[in-house]
Amino acid sequence: MDLSVIEERSKPKVIYAGVIQRQPGDPFIFPLHRHEDHSELLLILEGRLTFKLNNLEYTVGPRTVICYPEGAWHEEASRGEEGFHMMYLGFSGLQLQGLPPNHLADTQTSPVIPLAGLEGRVRHYFDQIWEEQNRMMPEAQWISNQWMGTLIGTLCRRMHHDNAKHQAQTQDHKQTTDPVASAKRYIQEQYHEPLTLKDLARRTFLSPHHLCHRFKEETGISPIQYLIRYRMDVAKQYLTHTDYRMDRIADLVGYQSDTYFQSAFKKWTGFTPGEYRKLQSETGL
Repeated sequence: MDLSVIEERSKPKVIYAGVIQRQPGDPFIFPLHRHEDHSELLLILEGRLTFKLNNLEYTVGPRTVICYPEGAWHEEASRGEEGFHMMYLGFSGLQLQGLPPNHLADTQTSPVIPLAGLEGRVRHYFDQIWEEQNRMMPEAQWISNQWMGTLIGTLCRRMHHDNAKHQAQTQDHKQTTDPVASAKRYIQEQYHEPLTLKDLARRTFLSPHHLCHRFKEETGISPIQYLIRYRMDVAKQYLTHTDYRMDRIADLVGYQSDTYFQSAFKKWTGFTPGEYRKLQSETGL
């Protein structure tokens, strides 16, 4: 009897693969962001990582996998006093029974997957995907996707079968070849920097005009409008869940001028940042 939670229509696809390694005194820090059209897996190999997901904070060490679901806001940082080493994979095309696309579990389940007994096997799968994605040999994407399916199947077995009777305890990357997806991911990772259309065009190996045309054709808005919208979404998270001053939020989302940030926020949302924060506080949203 097949008790698999993976639907037959699932076709897991590797979007990117990467490795991050830091020496003591050089912490890895990634500010608040989300992945709009894929999920991400992190394999911690050395050191400890503290991350926030859905307003909950976790600290994990080696021999664990973290899953950031598609669309979920998160931020992360390693401990500065110790070395840190992790591998990461972006994927799409997954469908589990009763869950949103690209989700390994529901929002009530811990995103941390302990690997006791599976460390070597899971590391091997990550290594194989990383190798194929970087070799760029014929059939590399197809082979990567097969390894991704095996990895996801192994993690699903651990999460949904091995742990069925008890709860689990709790820059360096390769860009996708799709220029629009690559531009979106770059914006999601670098929105706090002073990005321009030329920066995005260089990243995708297209002319600014061609990128803008492709981007608008696929998303309905220009790359710069997407950047502004993403910055405003991040700003809303800070306004709702922190008591940061406006000048700090402005800096965190890529605006050197507090005044310009407040003007852009009101133009985009219809509220000043202060009005938006007050509204969220009053409504409890």
